[in-house]
Amino acid sequence: MMHQFYILKKQPFREKQSLYTLLTSNDTILKVIGQDQTKMKYQSIQPFQKLEADIKIKTQSTLHAMRKPENLYGFHFLGADVFAGMYINELIIKFSNDGPQSEGLFDLYHQTLSDIHTNKRLALSIRKFEIKWLELQGFGIDLSKPNNTLISVEDGQWQYQMNGHCNVGDIKDVLKNEASLATCKNIRRLIHQMITALIPSESLNTLKWLQNTY
Repeated sequence: MMHQFYILKKQPFREKQSLYTLLTSNDTILKVIGQDQTKMKYQSIQPFQKLEADIKIKTQSTLHAMRKPENLYGFHFLGADVFAGMYINELIIKFSNDGPQSEGLFDLYHQTLSDIHTNKRLALSIRKFEIKWLELQGFGIDLSKPNNTLISVEDGQWQYQMNGHCNVGDIKDVLKNEASLATCKNIRRLIHQMITALIPSESLNTLKWLQNTY
């Protein structure tokens, strides 16, 4: 069956083949074994590429087979943008099990890669992804509250009170692409407190690469 997907992770498997973690266009994470190149000669398969391939789903296994991958297009990042993309990939993989994911994850992932590629405001692109990703996982911030409502995290839940690190208005500014770099950095601690509550046993290795950037 033909699938369109992004490569989230690539790991060595055997000669001329790799183990890939895919995010498909129907919001499913699959692990597949496939060749290292697309149908176009010498074109290596790498993360941040959107591809199409015939994937044979094996009902008795968590590893499936990818055949005849064809590159549709890809994002080519440099410097901090690479680490930002790797952070997004790691966040999705470490929180999610294989199989169906929240509806809209593929579209959010694609839009975020596009934002990183075209928008020089890296901190804004990452913050917006985190906020929307948390909402997809059922941990959205209540934007119906007044803008000056302060937000904190307690026991893996958002708390709305008089004392907090940032307010609802800051979150709205991020989602409207109107937040300053200072605002994006100010709410980073709040967002990461919630992410840490969701992924308590595994640290995100890519975070330390981005701390001084976003």
